[in-house]
Amino acid sequence: MPNWCNNQINIWGEGVTAVREILEENQGGRMFELLVGKLAEGQTESEYIESWYNTNCDRWGCKWDVDINMDDFFFEDGQIIMTIQTAWAPCNGFLKLLHEKYGVDCENDYNESGSYFAGRYTIDGSGEKDECYDYLEGLYHFDYDSFIFEIEQLMEDELPPLEEWLKEFPFVKNTHDLETIYKSYN
Repeated sequence: MPNWCNNQINIWGEGVTAVREILEENQGGRMFELLVGKLAEGQTESEYIESWYNTNCDRWGCKWDVDINMDDFFFEDGQIIMTIQTAWAPCNGFLKLLHEKYGVDCENDYNESGSYFAGRYTIDGSGEKDECYDYLEGLYHFDYDSFIFEIEQLMEDELPPLEEWLKEFPFVKNTHDLETIYKSYN
């Protein structure tokens, strides 16, 4: 059983309507394969069967495709927002292929607590950027509410003295955020 990576994805731009129509017409289908295909360029089906794991990781960024479940999607003002889980890693390779094929821009806030990483991947007309951090630092930068929740969970354990414990969070520089952590600690 894999560790599940949480992906909060926003898609917008020129081809967003085409992507939405494909998703709506193929509920229950396999999203990555439907939208960008499963075979690498020049790869045969039998070659895929022999090397599916490496192909999926190279193309999509993760081990398995995901089912299209309309409960995972929100459509608003020329934008698709989806929340999906992928095996072991974010689906940033899929988003890059989606950008290339449909001309959409994508942003993915992802986190995976088991392997202890979190970050934000963006691809748009100016290029691609992946900001990946250790789990808590990534949550701090991109999902502050989850960061505070995780800090509060840690506080249920026996804690070292405050000054020593704050050394675990050298990335927290904002005075207000330090005060929030301090108040939670007490």
